[in-house]
Amino acid sequence: MSILADAPSQNLRHVEILKEVANRKVAKTEWVVIAHGDQEMKQRVSQVLDPGSCALLEIPQSSWDFKSEQMATALEEAINESGAKNVLFVGHSSACDDPTDLSRPRELGKNLLADLQSVKKSTQEAKEHFTEQIESVLQTLDSGRVQIHGLFYLAHGKAFLVYLPGARAFRPLA
Repeated sequence: MSILADAPSQNLRHVEILKEVANRKVAKTEWVVIAHGDQEMKQRVSQVLDPGSCALLEIPQSSWDFKSEQMATALEEAINESGAKNVLFVGHSSACDDPTDLSRPRELGKNLLADLQSVKKSTQEAKEHFTEQIESVLQTLDSGRVQIHGLFYLAHGKAFLVYLPGARAFRPLA
């Protein structure tokens, strides 16, 4: 079972996080960054953005539901109130893993082929969810007012992919 099924119960908390950004009175917020909760990934993203002009929100990707009116409205309010011109979504390759799934051992290497297939499957699920959410936001928000950007972190390779909305595809970050 995917952890995505449990996301609606947590969405209210994440809507509140988005509303907090709308209520912040920061001098100039250029970026609203919505990132999955991987510490190393967030640190790498933070290194390239000016913390004074960035609102970094840690919301697990499995809880992203920008098709819901509540989260979409909260995101739009956060953008409007903060004055941000850019929204960066940072997804994660293991975002759809279910940490409560004890059906297979966590020791990697015992069955290398099965491990690789599992990583590939969970990465593909996370990419599909990421794509679905970004495309939903792109349909909702006025693209002339705010730029939507997407990065996807491959945890096993410690590399980022750039999301290309028009092609609904990913390419390595150069």
